[in-house]
Amino acid sequence: MKYVVKVLGSAILCAVVGVMGWTLFFHIPDTEGHEGVLQIIGAQIEGIGGIIADGAFEGYKNESMEDFPVINCLQTGNLTPGRYALGTLIGAKDHAGNTLNFNVKVKAPGAAQWNEYAGTDEVDFMNRGIYTLSVETEDADGRETTSRIVIPVN
Repeated sequence: MKYVVKVLGSAILCAVVGVMGWTLFFHIPDTEGHEGVLQIIGAQIEGIGGIIADGAFEGYKNESMEDFPVINCLQTGNLTPGRYALGTLIGAKDHAGNTLNFNVKVKAPGAAQWNEYAGTDEVDFMNRGIYTLSVETEDADGRETTSRIVIPVN
């Protein structure tokens, strides 16, 4: 008898859980009259589809396809010790090829701190060694790029 109750008890429990799951999944209503999880989620997806079909999503789609700004090192090879305009060493352009302003943090060889400059400033590269530059720029649409450049001075 105990064996029959044990086996039938677990079968009855599975049936009860199954019926409750079925009820919740297919028959529970929301405030807009949709019944079941599938219809409720489907109604939300249709709402998003309407936004996409109306063209409100088109601007985001076009914007997301544009590239971030690009930072380039314009100098090839080693520098000799001296004073250089950052604009002759570094360039920044947006997705359309327009020149962008940029800011630079420079760390001299053996230095513990970074010095900040605008892209139009001149910087002394007087000590021989490897200078590390952290260059940041932002385009008109707010897309930001940061790039690290190393420049050897010999």
